[in-house]
Amino acid sequence: MGATPAIYPDQILSNVSVEFTQPGLAAQKFLPRVPVPTISGRIPKAGFERFHRYNTAYFPGGEAREMIRSNIILDAYLCAPHYIKKLVSDTERKASNLPGFEVDVTTTNEVTEIIWLDLEFAAFNLITGGVSGATLAGPNQWSDYVNSDPIAAIEAQKPTILKGATREASKLGLGYDTFIALKSHPKILDRIKYTQRGVITPDILAGLFDVGEVVILSALYDASANAAQGRFGSVNAATSPLDFVWSKIALLAFVPDTPAVRTPALGYSYWFSDTVPGGGPAVYRYRWEIREGEFIECRSFWDVRLVRAQAGYLWQSCIA
Repeated sequence: MGATPAIYPDQILSNVSVEFTQPGLAAQKFLPRVPVPTISGRIPKAGFERFHRYNTAYFPGGEAREMIRSNIILDAYLCAPHYIKKLVSDTERKASNLPGFEVDVTTTNEVTEIIWLDLEFAAFNLITGGVSGATLAGPNQWSDYVNSDPIAAIEAQKPTILKGATREASKLGLGYDTFIALKSHPKILDRIKYTQRGVITPDILAGLFDVGEVVILSALYDASANAAQGRFGSVNAATSPLDFVWSKIALLAFVPDTPAVRTPALGYSYWFSDTVPGGGPAVYRYRWEIREGEFIECRSFWDVRLVRAQAGYLWQSCIA
């Protein structure tokens, strides 16, 4: 997430500012956004009646056989409010009158990225807590270049996705640590040694694993014990230990290109869109005289839900 740049009264640095921004946010890659008109509601999920076998042979004078009734499940969602604000003091605003640094733009980016990071953790907790898979250990870990075979492991689970979602897997998410380990795996290098000079990219891996997209899960967060800040909390950007949200995992899943009615999916993120087109996030600003500054506040209403947990397969502890 972003951090307020340090400003130095130095002529050499007068045109330079430093802003730490958030890379690799991927929650909506696996839980696509769905705007909803009400803050809460129910999503119907049909059963597998069409996959039952019936004897459809008809005899004159008889009756057509009747299918069993559809098993409709109503899954509830609740778009809870998620707010975050930051004060831009009058002193900070005066001090930021330097080329290349707009305090309002920077602060808006910061509060917006806080919402996205919160969504990222919600998706992480939902997927790691609700999608079945395997926790690798010892020679099965993909960092064991002698014994493991990540290509075979992923291929072996594709039928699981097809049976669970009635669609073939379309996305493979790789935690950044997992991605780095796979880039040096001998079995992968052997497969691509005659292409792209042996350089491993997400597109190369997508072709190798035969999926539509490989997503590198590289979102970062402050891993310090006191990362949760109070109203007047502060963070030392120079010493805060950052770590990966998704870390050493791999996620194979079917995710539709576009959310649609009657389309299976691993899950969705629902965004209440009554007052904000598409559900936001929306940014507000207001003066707070007693604090001698102006608040920039980001507001959103959302929920994340698994639609079909069987549409995914999760490997944890992919590397040592």
